[in-house]
Amino acid sequence: MENNRVIEDFLNHKNSKSSNLISIDDKLISYDTCIAQFYNGYLLINTDKYSVTTSKQQNCLKKLISDLSFITPILYVNNIEKEVSNLD
Repeated sequence: MENNRVIEDFLNHKNSKSSNLISIDDKLISYDTCIAQFYNGYLLINTDKYSVTTSKQQNCLKKLISDLSFITPILYVNNIEKEVSNLD
């Protein structure tokens, strides 16, 4: 449940954190890897798989976007190295 709150805060441009997920400025970071980022009017979502926990967080993000009728255009990105702090 804590991760849901952090993801909701991220989608609302608020800083927040749990034990392994952080929303800071325009980024959502799982452990040390950026899994989503607001950039130039888009929401970039990292689709690469790193761990079971990160996959759960990515799926939660996608579900919340769907549930909230999120209107920002979304771009899915991949081939992102682990521990990268930017998706742009």
